Amino acid sequence: MDIKHLQNQETVENAFVIGLLLTASMKEAEDAVVESIDCLNADQTCGERMLLRVIHSSLSTRPEVAVPERIDEASAAALPLELRPVLYLPKELRECFVLRFLMGFSRDACAWLLQIEPEEVHARIRKSAGKLAGLRSAGTTGRQASFLAEMTRDTACIVAAPAA
Repeated sequence: MDIKHLQNQETVENAFVIGLLLTASMKEAEDAVVESIDCLNADQTCGERMLLRVIHSSLSTRPEVAVPERIDEASAAALPLELRPVLYLPKELRECFVLRFLMGFSRDACAWLLQIEPEEVHARIRKSAGKLAGLRSAGTTGRQASFLAEMTRDTACIVAAPAA
């Protein structure tokens, strides 16, 4: 297997995880990846372009259900253990958290993608940190609890920092 094939495989896997976190649906995540897979080529920016297309596709499939009544076990199992609690955030908090914290987009970029005011991004990040801290204290153990503690601590730093 050559290095380009391995890079493409990693890009597709990362794109699927982002799609799954944004949609909380394996089918919608798979659809988003399939829609954007044609941009994989020899171009060095293809991975970034694919992730952006997956994000756009995942956000454009926005069903009205804010929080899934039940997270599909297969969806949760497809994620690393540390990221599974993110699926339990309400949709509007989960989308903002994934874009701002996990993807590292600026507050303004998140606001533009989600079609909300930048101040609302800040408020949603603060709420998501509180909810994730609640999940952490609700009985997670080991690696998952450690990761949640780190995420909520880092999120608190982002929230406390001046608006970007």
